[in-house]
Amino acid sequence: MILTASLDSTASGMGYMQFSPPLRYAPGDNDPVIVVNPMSRFIFSGQYPEWANAPGVSTTVSLDFEEDCFP
Repeated sequence: MILTASLDSTASGMGYMQFSPPLRYAPGDNDPVIVVNPMSRFIFSGQYPEWANAPGVSTTVSLDFEEDCFP
């Protein structure tokens, strides 16, 4: 099951979620929604990092990603 649109929630935590394939039944008001193994998809949006690839060398790198708005 995939969440197909961004979740826009109110200050009170209420929101509208769209799934594909659709849910088989509509949960009742105040029913909990339990998400197991949440995942997201991101697109690399920064510059490709350059670093030395030498044995025994420890490096730190920073990468920029943005969330992919898939259909």
